[in-house]
Amino acid sequence: MALDVCSQDLLRVLKPSMPLERIHLDSYSVPVTDGAVELISQQYHKTLSNFVLMRDDAGFPDLSVNRNEDPLVLLAWRCVHLAVLIIHGYTVWSHNLVAISRLRGSNLKVLAVSEESIDFDPDQSVFIEGDPVHNLVKEVSLGLGRVWHPSLDTSVVLSEPTQHFHREMQSFSEGI
Repeated sequence: MALDVCSQDLLRVLKPSMPLERIHLDSYSVPVTDGAVELISQQYHKTLSNFVLMRDDAGFPDLSVNRNEDPLVLLAWRCVHLAVLIIHGYTVWSHNLVAISRLRGSNLKVLAVSEESIDFDPDQSVFIEGDPVHNLVKEVSLGLGRVWHPSLDTSVVLSEPTQHFHREMQSFSEGI
């Protein structure tokens, strides 16, 4: 399923009776909300394997704002079959990225996060020595059990078939 809809419409479409395995949320115009990600992680915790969250806009919404738990971390924790997590255009806090890598470990076959999506908590930098990006790469790599790096080029975040699908969805959405 791939949608470019507002979260209210998305909440009406997503039903527990639909065994969703893959979802590509490309919020070209309206950002996906934390509530939508929360609903997905609750309803599809037994079936969801691929979660793609994209946004092509200058602003990088923070899904964890005003929350104790980050909805992306909860998604990684709840969705026992999650193997692909791709994020671009939303803020992902470095400590949450480490938590996701530790929760899913080597079962997370693809973790693609654009470098510009990653943010660092200024309060945590007091406790970390050296370059925060280097420390993040090291911690996420340890969590996944393999070498990991943030995606420097947005086009690398998506595989070619997914990029094609992404372009098709954007052109389809422009006509609506």
